[in-house]
Amino acid sequence: MYPLFNGAGLAAQRGVVGLLRYSTLAYLGRVPMVIWEAWRGKHSIRGGAPRLLRAPFEVEDLASGNDHTLVLSGELDIAAAEDLEAAVIPCADAAALTLDLSRLSFMDSTGLTVVLLADALCKARGIAFALVPGPRQVQRVFEIAGLLEKLPFEMDPAN
Repeated sequence: MYPLFNGAGLAAQRGVVGLLRYSTLAYLGRVPMVIWEAWRGKHSIRGGAPRLLRAPFEVEDLASGNDHTLVLSGELDIAAAEDLEAAVIPCADAAALTLDLSRLSFMDSTGLTVVLLADALCKARGIAFALVPGPRQVQRVFEIAGLLEKLPFEMDPAN
């Protein structure tokens, strides 16, 4: 009989909370599946080369006069939220702020929170705020949260 999980998987089954430090090897019949190394941000198929799981997050500020368009690319999640906050804060005195989500490959609820904070900052300071929609998986986050109709989406992505 083959174990279902070993290493960190067994710790997770026993309720251990925190970063996984050991590899998890799952067996499906007699075929080894994916080895996860969550603390390194990598995974590999047994015998294969490890690869990074996340696309790097980048913010490009396209300023035109006192209007700023922040073009976001990569994955907007908890690891990248602070980077987006740091890019939004200097735009607090702008006339307009647009967040272009069209180049994002992923966004989670933390990313959604930062977008909502940017919207609130703009409303508080009287700054025009707009969002360029992202790909389907990014727009799905707004749909699930019920915010598609409540946020100012426009249709022209930055070039």
